[in-house]
Amino acid sequence: MAMIVVEQHAKLALEIADAAVVPERGRIRTSGARADLLTRWHEIEDMLAVTH
Repeated sequence: MAMIVVEQHAKLALEIADAAVVPERGRIRTSGARADLLTRWHEIEDMLAVTH
C-alpha cells in the first residue's frame, strides 16, 4: 500500500512508515527506508526547514 502524506509532523509520519520520499519542487530530494531516514533526521530537518 502507498499513500501521500503532507505532514507538519514529518518525523511522526516517518516513525509509522516503512519508507519515505522527500520531494522538493517536483523532484525527489531524498528517499529511503525508515531506519535510514531516521538516522539522518537532522539532514532531513534542514531539507524541510523544520523548526521547533
